[in-house]
Amino acid sequence: MQFRITAPQVETGQSGRKRPVLVWMHGGGFLVGAGSTAVYDGAALARRMQPMSIAVSPARRAQLTLEGLCDGWPALGDEPHSTEESLYTFSSGELCDWIALQDDTHRALFLIGHNPALTDLVNSLCGEHCLDNLPTAGYAELALRVDRWRDLGHGCATLGFSLFPRQLADE
Repeated sequence: MQFRITAPQVETGQSGRKRPVLVWMHGGGFLVGAGSTAVYDGAALARRMQPMSIAVSPARRAQLTLEGLCDGWPALGDEPHSTEESLYTFSSGELCDWIALQDDTHRALFLIGHNPALTDLVNSLCGEHCLDNLPTAGYAELALRVDRWRDLGHGCATLGFSLFPRQLADE
């Protein structure tokens, strides 16, 4: 199975640019174990998408999530990742502010951060309650209807795909 990150088709009369897609995996707590445990294994995502740079919170549990993903997805380990102090937040507003500052040359963002910020951000950007909780080691992918990161706002996205640890047990 293979998955490519793409944006919805741009409507006639718009700028002609593809819209960005936002993806992330919640860093989780120490409740589930170390970054080497199966729920952090990047193999499931490797079957769905191409490797890309990840912006990660400096929290140890978020760093362990990135390590586990790279262990299960070796090509991901070859990508340049960045530790971003601003991602160590529990506020969806602060996350949205960070995203809005990103360079528009980035066609997609992959974040590893914290709850409740990530769950709240998904629901705000989707404009409805579409996610009860992004669980530890959960992955959610949004398709955004914006041309620039700074245009992010309430209701500008749809939840395109999610992958939760309980689904990995079925693989």
